[in-house]
Amino acid sequence: MFDFIQRDAGGGIEKIVPKSALCLFFQHFEFCVFLVHARTLSLTDGWVGCSTSDDCFPFDLTTYTPGAVIGLLPEGDYPYDATIKPDGSEVWFVGASGDGVVVIDRETNTVVQRFPVSEYAISVAFSNDGSLAVVSSRDLEVLDIIDTATYTVTSSLPIPTGYLGAGNVALDPVSGNFYLVDWYDELLFEVAPDGSAVLRQAALGNSLWQLVVAPAGDYVYVTDRATDQVRKIDRASLTQVDVYAVGDDPWGLDITGDGTTLVVACEDSHEVMVIDVATGIVTPIALDPTADARDVDIRDETGLAFVCGGRVGTTSDPVYVIDIATRIIVDTFEAPGTNTNVIAVQAQMHDSGATAVELPAGESLPQALLHARESNVDRQPKERNRTAQTSKSRIVAAQ
Repeated sequence: MFDFIQRDAGGGIEKIVPKSALCLFFQHFEFCVFLVHARTLSLTDGWVGCSTSDDCFPFDLTTYTPGAVIGLLPEGDYPYDATIKPDGSEVWFVGASGDGVVVIDRETNTVVQRFPVSEYAISVAFSNDGSLAVVSSRDLEVLDIIDTATYTVTSSLPIPTGYLGAGNVALDPVSGNFYLVDWYDELLFEVAPDGSAVLRQAALGNSLWQLVVAPAGDYVYVTDRATDQVRKIDRASLTQVDVYAVGDDPWGLDITGDGTTLVVACEDSHEVMVIDVATGIVTPIALDPTADARDVDIRDETGLAFVCGGRVGTTSDPVYVIDIATRIIVDTFEAPGTNTNVIAVQAQMHDSGATAVELPAGESLPQALLHARESNVDRQPKERNRTAQTSKSRIVAAQ
């Protein structure tokens, strides 16, 4: 765990709040958060990628006001993933149809690099120090290894998939290993921190899709879109130890920085599921009846989850803002692009020794957290109608 930096009004370091004080404060609220999601730059924008208009835009993380739209073509055609570097400096968009990556500088909100990768790029993840990135390729069944200083693909690791190719990838912040699923199939792969080798693999499901690694590095959570479940995998043995039933077609998945809560976006049942991993209690949150719940990203410092809703009707392209503690939609805002597909609101989870979270000038940690909480409570939840799903709309062929 790391200390928190509190800055004065001039931007200088006023004091450092030690982690022991953090735990005492959090324990007063009946839990102790070991944050691994961290922010090293005082940047105030999240990012959304839209798959029909093939563009992206920043939005203010406090007011949710969208910024100027940035085109992703040609490399970012069909944005399929968006990930913020561990130091918070850049957001990388991966284009599945564009076979490329678009890199945006978060301080200036401008494109700084565009470069090709292997065919049908799916997902991007960074090493703990951000010096290396990996991008999975479905059609060529490889994991591209990228030097983030030069934006150069230095090598490609073949992935021995059993079905269609390499799928989503995530970092374990403790071991530094990467974990990768086989697209719509049963295999989970463990990859060395430098991307040089597949270390282990295991057959663990039916149609694995999205995954996250617990901040403590002990479990890997994977959505299974064929069985409508989230599978809890013991990372040491690569065996399943628990399973959570969720909605129809679980697409997006994220975990809170303390490792206690999962947020799952379920596309075909038009809802979000919040899972208490200790008790197994799953709480559904209904979205608009035709919303296609896709990517989800959690902003730990405010306790909010941001969910892409796809295309609703003929005019709406929503992003839903959910208070994780209360399980309530506290806001919804419209994208200037069409068909919201991917979202990034904070730096990728990474090892806790490399960075610190900055507090607003003049605020203590308790003040900052309480202000964030009060802001969430003040927002009026929106009424939603939930419709029952009587049949699955996607049938995945068995291997």
